[in-house]
Amino acid sequence: MAVNPYFNHFSANNEQTLIEDLIVESIKIYAHDMQYIPRTGINKDEVLNEYEYSEFNSAIDCEFYIKSASSFEGQGLFMEKFGLQIKDQITLTVSKRSFEEFVTPTVSYTRPLEGDLIWVPMISALYEVSYIETALPFYQLGTLQTYDITLELYESTGDTFNTGITELDTKYAAFDDIANDPYDQSSDFEGEANTIMDFSETNPFTDGY
Repeated sequence: MAVNPYFNHFSANNEQTLIEDLIVESIKIYAHDMQYIPRTGINKDEVLNEYEYSEFNSAIDCEFYIKSASSFEGQGLFMEKFGLQIKDQITLTVSKRSFEEFVTPTVSYTRPLEGDLIWVPMISALYEVSYIETALPFYQLGTLQTYDITLELYESTGDTFNTGITELDTKYAAFDDIANDPYDQSSDFEGEANTIMDFSETNPFTDGY
């Protein structure tokens, strides 16, 4: 059965532009200014398809609406075998127009990417993009106007920060060099292991036995 040819809800350009204007304006009213921080991978391992570490060398201002406004999402605080873990999540909404206007000229892509970071100044917290919902709401009047971004609290892995945000760069400066990690205990563990493990000829697990 064919649809009614006298009503067109999915290709009316004027109405599409109107609803996009309203969404952009609403986000600008209720949103917060945050900084989008693109990731640059260094020394890619072609076998494992991952980078040795990452650099973050710029911070781009853009407005983001906090969709999860009542509280943080995710698992929150919980204890596991490695101690206390913080798994806070937050969901932000950004208009496609704003992202393409402010962020795209610097990063050359037209949507947020998983692995990039967002600095939230109001709580001085850094979050990592974990998932992008690209079709919500689902094609209002035939177009998509926003991205919903699911973020998780960033965990430092020795990445280098030179974003120009003093508070952020200073906070993670101690973790820039993995070899000089102030919390590194590998040498202590290795020294303790050497006093326990026996690689002499009397040890049945040595190569020369």
